[in-house]
Amino acid sequence: MNLMTGKRRIANRIASKTYQCGFSVIGKKIYFWGKCPNSNRVGYCHILRVFDCENNTFRALCRMPIRGNWNHFEMTALNGLLFVSGGRRPLSSDPISNTFKYSPSTNMWTEVKEMNEGRRCHKMVTLNGLIYAIGGFNNQTVECYNPTTNEWKYVAPFGFFMQSFSVISYHNRIYCLD
Repeated sequence: MNLMTGKRRIANRIASKTYQCGFSVIGKKIYFWGKCPNSNRVGYCHILRVFDCENNTFRALCRMPIRGNWNHFEMTALNGLLFVSGGRRPLSSDPISNTFKYSPSTNMWTEVKEMNEGRRCHKMVTLNGLIYAIGGFNNQTVECYNPTTNEWKYVAPFGFFMQSFSVISYHNRIYCLD
C-alpha cells in the first residue's frame, strides 16, 4: 500500500504469493525470486520476476542460474546489476559458494568468482562499491566482493554465529540486527 495516497498496488499480490524470497531494488523496479505455492512439487520458483513501480506492472524475466530447488540464498544490487550468492539445495545441508550477477539490460545471468566458502541463511549488503557476504548458518565470517577485480576476500570476522538476520549499510557502516 502506498502510505502517501492510501492506494493498494499490484505489489500486494506479489508479497502474498511469494515467500522465502530475495528482493532487491534497481531504480524504480523491484526484482525478486523465491518460493511460490503450487509452482511445482516442492513449491519453488525458478524464474526471476520484476515489479515496475512506475508503471504498476509485474512480469517474469529469466530462469535463475542454478537449476533445481535452490533456497536460503541472498540477493543484493550494485551498479545497476543484481548479485545472488550462496544458498543450498533442499536435499543437501551443504552450503553453496556460487555467486552470479544479473544484467537487466541483457536479461542474462553470468557466474562470477565463487565466495571463499559456502554460505546459507547469510546476508549480503553493498557499501562503497563493494558487496559484503555476512555470516550464515554455522558461519562467523565476513567476505567482501570487489566487482572490479572479481575477487572475494575475508574481512574481520563476527566472532559469533548469525543466520536469518537483517542488515543495512548507512553512513559508511554496516549494521546487523538479529
